[in-house]
Amino acid sequence: MTRVRGTVTYLNRVLPTGSIVFIPDETRGFAGPMARGEIQQDGSYSLHTGDRPGAVPGKYRVTVRAVGAVAGRPGQSCLLTPERFSDPESSGLACEVKKVEENVINIHLQ
Repeated sequence: MTRVRGTVTYLNRVLPTGSIVFIPDETRGFAGPMARGEIQQDGSYSLHTGDRPGAVPGKYRVTVRAVGAVAGRPGQSCLLTPERFSDPESSGLACEVKKVEENVINIHLQ
């Protein structure tokens, strides 16, 4: 396992909530376990694989899902980013976790 952290931005602004998932990219020869993290208010995240911090070095497809409250409508929520970023087939996001002490992988959604 290696530590993985970074920030997530959408349209050049920090994404203040959500989750990020690193899915093993079998099309690029990697079949390890999935890693996930919660996006904090400052846009930062750190990955965990199960209950262990970090991710297995390898190639991943990445998804981001952020839901926020609808102003003036208590109990209602909406996606803060386009739906395509929630699907590993359409997100267009990919990265490699390298076997080093710590990987800093910043995700910039457009």
